[in-house]
Amino acid sequence: MDQCPECADGHLDLSREAFARIANPAEGVVRVSYRAVVDPPLTGPLTFRMKEGSSRWWFAVLVAGHGNPLRAVEVRPVGAGGWRSAAREDYNYWLVPSGAGPGPYEIRVTDTRGHRVTATGVRMAPGQVQRGTVRMYGRGGAAATRPPSPTRPPSARPDPTATAPATPSAMRSPGRPVAEAAVEPSALASTSPRACGG
Repeated sequence: MDQCPECADGHLDLSREAFARIANPAEGVVRVSYRAVVDPPLTGPLTFRMKEGSSRWWFAVLVAGHGNPLRAVEVRPVGAGGWRSAAREDYNYWLVPSGAGPGPYEIRVTDTRGHRVTATGVRMAPGQVQRGTVRMYGRGGAAATRPPSPTRPPSARPDPTATAPATPSAMRSPGRPVAEAAVEPSALASTSPRACGG
């Protein structure tokens, strides 16, 4: 939930409950290693949430339920025009600063493992979570396709080429456990070594 934006790359800032699953919370900071899970189980189809302030002239959407990290999000009004690429912001919304028209929209989502799906009928409804009908992969909903090659390189954030292992820093605040983590090289292809949890 991005509760430790000032932590160095490679740190996981965990809740007390999560930290207690890996070490005694009294330790405060411990060394761990982690790797990305490929194609984790999905709880349902994709969901979409337009950021407050979104309009036909400024488009920002949060895509959830995708499993793997996302490589690209593209949008267009249903049945009209070409795809407009969205850029991932550090607050995890995908942004088209000049907007995408009045909607409803088709939103094409591609993950770092090559799965691609297109959701249709997403409305301009800022602040509301809209449940789609497609899953990135697996059973249920429309099947994902794998494009022959990425349509564009991954967005600048998160940086999938960051180096690891990361150097730890001190605990963020007294009594708040922070896990120090080294990222396995296999994980770098699909995720950034920086992760913060709430």
